[in-house]
Amino acid sequence: MKPAKSQPVFLQHVLRAIDAGGCRNSLAGMIDILNVIAALLTIAFGAFGFIAPAYTAAALDLAPTNSTMGYSELRASVGGLFVIAAIAGIWLNHPAAWAMLGFAYAGAALGRVVSLALDNPPVTKVLIFGGIEAALAAWLILANLPRLKA
Repeated sequence: MKPAKSQPVFLQHVLRAIDAGGCRNSLAGMIDILNVIAALLTIAFGAFGFIAPAYTAAALDLAPTNSTMGYSELRASVGGLFVIAAIAGIWLNHPAAWAMLGFAYAGAALGRVVSLALDNPPVTKVLIFGGIEAALAAWLILANLPRLKA
């Protein structure tokens, strides 16, 4: 899958990342494809916080107070941070970059566990969001750390 020069640069990076494993090594090819899928999911999830912080706030049971600083925080931490981290993973296409995205998800999942212990949040939402974060963390870390050359 060679990217054509007329394709947008981002799409060229996605296709290059998917094809990085090559056809000869099906396991590496599968890992590359799943890494890109994880990154595209991350971009989609992050886009909600980045573009639609009011919607994200409502989904997370957050309410604005007397300022819009909460929306700014959602755009930054829930949105921009994850969108750019995922784009960087696709652009760099290196096991360390993919693992680092996984560590970001691990931190989010750990935050959910701490919240379960201390905050008495809605358990179903925490388990759904935390489960997605834990699954993406596990995949990105366990699939990519062994690919680092010592």
